[in-house]
Amino acid sequence: EINSFVNNDVESMIKSKIKELDVKDQRALILSAYTSNIIDVGTLHSLLNADGFSFDMDQVSVIFERAVTEGLLLRSSSPHTFTFSHDIIQAAFYESVEVGEERNRLLVFIGNALVSRYALTGQEWLLFVAVNHLNSVPQEYIDFPLDKLAELNLDVAKLASSKADVSQAADYLRAGVKCLETDNGWKNQYDLRLELFNDLIQAEATLGNYSAAEAAIEEVLQNAACLDDKSVAHLHLIHISAQKNDLDFGIGAETGVKVLNEYGRELPLHPSWLHVASERMRAALKRRGKPLMNLINMPIMEDDAIMRLYNDTQRLANMSNNFPLASTILYRATQIACTEGISPQFAQIAANSSVRLVAESKFKKANRYGNLARAIVERFPQDQSEADCAELKAKLKATVDPTRYPFREGIAEFHEMYKTMISHGLVEMGIGSAMVYGLSYFAAGLPLNSILDKKLAVYERSANELGQKSFVSVFQASRQFVLNLLGKSDNVVLLSGNAFDEDRALGQIEGNSKAMLLRDASTFRVQLAYIFNDTATMKEMIERLKTYPLFDLMTARQHLRITFLGLAAFELGNRETNKEYLKLGKSITRVMKKLDKGGSANAHPVYLSLEAAKKPGKERYNLAIEACANARMIHLEAMMNERCSAWLQEQNDEGNARAHMLRAFSCYHSWGAR
Repeated sequence: EINSFVNNDVESMIKSKIKELDVKDQRALILSAYTSNIIDVGTLHSLLNADGFSFDMDQVSVIFERAVTEGLLLRSSSPHTFTFSHDIIQAAFYESVEVGEERNRLLVFIGNALVSRYALTGQEWLLFVAVNHLNSVPQEYIDFPLDKLAELNLDVAKLASSKADVSQAADYLRAGVKCLETDNGWKNQYDLRLELFNDLIQAEATLGNYSAAEAAIEEVLQNAACLDDKSVAHLHLIHISAQKNDLDFGIGAETGVKVLNEYGRELPLHPSWLHVASERMRAALKRRGKPLMNLINMPIMEDDAIMRLYNDTQRLANMSNNFPLASTILYRATQIACTEGISPQFAQIAANSSVRLVAESKFKKANRYGNLARAIVERFPQDQSEADCAELKAKLKATVDPTRYPFREGIAEFHEMYKTMISHGLVEMGIGSAMVYGLSYFAAGLPLNSILDKKLAVYERSANELGQKSFVSVFQASRQFVLNLLGKSDNVVLLSGNAFDEDRALGQIEGNSKAMLLRDASTFRVQLAYIFNDTATMKEMIERLKTYPLFDLMTARQHLRITFLGLAAFELGNRETNKEYLKLGKSITRVMKKLDKGGSANAHPVYLSLEAAKKPGKERYNLAIEACANARMIHLEAMMNERCSAWLQEQNDEGNARAHMLRAFSCYHSWGAR
């Protein structure tokens, strides 16, 4: 009540002071109040002259100086700029114009004047303020064609998107669409309507507003003049069909096949391997026996809309383990590239294929396609291919590169790719790169510290703001995992604390989303259970995780999951003579052995650690410890030293047992675990 009384008293004083001002000064400050918190001499000069005054720049500066003397304005840090000395003062000048016709006409006048000044200066804030004013008034007050306002909304939406503010961009696009709600429909301003709706589809899909995105897609599919004009709508239809059906990527791939069939690109949803072989033969004939890398010398494709549809369908085919379909798309796309040329989207298809070949343990072939993808993207100008390059790098860094390079070498790049893709509107891929950053960090055994927690918190907030709810829980679980290792939770083997509550999170979702979160949470918990030697939790997590396929398209996630699933399986299998668990451990060991033989620096220490866990012995433990130390996987080095110490105690070798335990303690401390 006291604050309200004081504010009311201050407002009365300010209103009284406004009435005492010279008419010109009063008008100048009213116009300033309707621009922004900071007003510059040049902008006010333009507004006053548009308003019928004849001031030069010096005279405008004098008006500002008088306002400073009166205590209404303050000089800003930048030259020739000022700000209101208090929000209440700016609000008083703003409210001095009555709501209704007078204010609406003022908003339109200022909007028009700021648009004109934007055309001269290119200052983006002018366009944002102008369009906000114009959108805020009833359309009957707009004194120029509404399609022009629609164009302005489209322009400012693109500016907002470039700053990764997808929500704001969507608001402008909706306003732009509203400006074109006329009886003539798509007959007028066809190109503008198409661009507005295409951008709106992407914005709504990015924000997870799938119903709104589908409504915009339907509008385009009903009114677009040709198939090419429907390509953006079709592309998002494929993506949304998977997202809205509880991340059922098989449904997404099926939708992609249906869309491609509409374009005359007949494609079976489940091709036989005979069909795949036939497509491979056709692709080889098109290449005329030349090496794969010769494709980089092909001309540039003029329109890659079809390649984009093939790319998204193939990506979803990979994610649903429909490898025959993914292979067929590769060979179809190769045939097109041989006749019509290459594009960044063909590079994406090559990268998708590289990912699939890793799943089939064909590492050399995977690297060939990865190298082809990189070489193709490099042919395009950076401003044209930056987003494609970041997306392609993210795919290869997350799947193919870890078969050749240590996780720690690519971690920083995931953060950069996250920023690049978010800025280009590739929100899902950008947030996915952020997730791989965290998983790779854990897999590499890098130090647990506050910097990591802050970065994960930033990613969590970004995912939440951008409507990527499925990622939010993963970041929260990651942060809770770190808190548990730092001893900042009541129960170190439960993901329940300040950052994440597993039971509550799982209780809020169903279907595939729940299965994925259960997998990810259990991956963290099986590691915690192994570290803290919690038999009951190890058993519970083994039972959860044994039903999931051992392969994962995301190598760091696969590495974390099967490493500690295998170690826990051998731990309990040997302890309880559990043949099922021992069999599971051996299956995982074979996977790691295959990766090790393929040259994976990440798999080698894990393989030797699994061998030591399978059949404990001093020599095996020492080999594992040495490999972990050489790979700088200090977390795994700590665990192997600790297990070796326990085994040596059973052999009554107290001296060596103590030495290994001290080394384990030192490694845990360096890692950051408490």
